[in-house]
Amino acid sequence: MDSASKASFTHLADQKRNLCRIKKIKTILTRPSFVVLLFLLAYTAAKLSTANYNPAAFLYIGRTFLDKSPQSPITNYVIANLGIPPNEVGYDGQMYYYIALDPLNAWRNLDTSARYDRILFPMTARIIALDSPFLIPYSMIIINILSIVVGTEIIARMLKSKGLNPWFSLVYGLYIGQLFVISRDCIEAFSYMFVLLGIYAFETRRRTNESALFFALALFAKEIAVLFVAGYIISILFRKALTLGSKLKFLIITTVPYGLFQMILYSFFGFIPILTVGGPTSTKWIPFYGVFEANHGLPELLNISFLIIIPSIISLAIFVTQILKNNREGFMYSLFFNVLFMMFLPTPSYWNVQDYARISIGLVASYLACSIFSGKKTMLLFSLCWILPFATYFPYG
Repeated sequence: MDSASKASFTHLADQKRNLCRIKKIKTILTRPSFVVLLFLLAYTAAKLSTANYNPAAFLYIGRTFLDKSPQSPITNYVIANLGIPPNEVGYDGQMYYYIALDPLNAWRNLDTSARYDRILFPMTARIIALDSPFLIPYSMIIINILSIVVGTEIIARMLKSKGLNPWFSLVYGLYIGQLFVISRDCIEAFSYMFVLLGIYAFETRRRTNESALFFALALFAKEIAVLFVAGYIISILFRKALTLGSKLKFLIITTVPYGLFQMILYSFFGFIPILTVGGPTSTKWIPFYGVFEANHGLPELLNISFLIIIPSIISLAIFVTQILKNNREGFMYSLFFNVLFMMFLPTPSYWNVQDYARISIGLVASYLACSIFSGKKTMLLFSLCWILPFATYFPYG
């Protein structure tokens, strides 16, 4: 081959590589997860602009729990670096911030030591911040944005694996509850990212050990993941295709590390955290009693109806019909447990949209998973209703 032919061949190869790069870039730019990323970055920037670009504003620190231990290292650090906070309770994000700041001494400033049950988020924030207290508020925001984007991408891949439109994943990525997760440094999106990875590994890739590992991590992020873990454990018991060894391995990976951690926390604090935090505690076992006792006006009742009540009723009906057809899939049980959880939430969880919208992200995730893997296209179309209350963030957020 002469030099001219070599140059022509090299030129053609370079053109082909460039076309492949352009195609990959176009693929990324047109993915639902990329759209969600752009939106969340714009939202976060806009939200930060109202707080002089101070990420600590997302923590919603109140003086109540700093006054609980005035001489603790955390109290001294917060007052010295962030100033004296307002004389109020604050919000959940501050608790994970305190654990990330000082894991060994944070219990002095927590509302309950059971917060250690959710150790994975604050420790991940600390690691990403390279142990720098200054960077922890930034890393908490970054983790939540990436968690929502990854969760959206996983749902898009689930949809695509079943020949469905991946853009339905925007229902999850743009769900109103996700905005409160970011703006209040909460942990739901982080936990559900692992839940969705677990479902994807189990249903699409058929990798039970990998799925069990993701479910285990989800539990360490927030105990609410037990609604999904329990659903898949029950389902596995009915799967004749799996060997007894595979079933035991799934059960051990998902539950034993978390159970041992509960025992460790019990040895320190004298109680089992999962039994004291994060479960439905309604004293009146009437479905959605908390919604009506919260005494909202008609506009917000309609909002709650679209977010929770109507999807729960539809989901319950689907579960009953599928169980009668002997459908015992993990996503089906997970949906059922999430519905029960939302139906019997205590009244305080329904006082504010930032609470019930954030808590109900699991209902959205389980509903979408069930829609995808049960082949219920009508159910998937109805999920678009979750976008309707999106605008309610702006008057309430």
